[in-house]
Amino acid sequence: MVTPVYLKEESLRSWLQKVCNKYGDFKVCGNYIDKFGEKRWTKHKSVLECWSDDLKFLDTVSHRQVLPYEVILDLDDKESIAKKEDICDHLEELGEEFYCFSTGSKGYHIHIISKDICNLSDYHKKLLREQIYALSDIAFDELKASSKVMIAISSVPHWKSGKEKVLVRKSKWVN
Repeated sequence: MVTPVYLKEESLRSWLQKVCNKYGDFKVCGNYIDKFGEKRWTKHKSVLECWSDDLKFLDTVSHRQVLPYEVILDLDDKESIAKKEDICDHLEELGEEFYCFSTGSKGYHIHIISKDICNLSDYHKKLLREQIYALSDIAFDELKASSKVMIAISSVPHWKSGKEKVLVRKSKWVN
């Protein structure tokens, strides 16, 4: 079984390849410090591209594209962080599979996992995310509403703080 979020149960490369096999290709990127001490981003590359041309790159990535089966809620202001447990409790009551992570920076990411999301168009995924945001009655970073955005990979050091994105809660519906 492919765990929908990376939890260090195997190598990052192996997990990325398994997710790509199961759900289709997606993009990844990394970051580095240039000769002037500035943080820079690598080019976004597809997992399949890396698989054929640059397999070692998959060992160095820190971010990935939002995957087809997930909706990510990005809580990074005081009001939304204060309601994190309420949001998780509500998702639990609805029977939703989710993982809640401390980002390693200032907030939390709640990854809502659903195979049904895979069948939605990008437009309908965006509508679903907006409905979740509206029902929660708090402000989220809507940048994560796009399937094109890069998100920090769990269990990998945060690009600013160097701290890992750590699992703090998962729903009882997670296998």
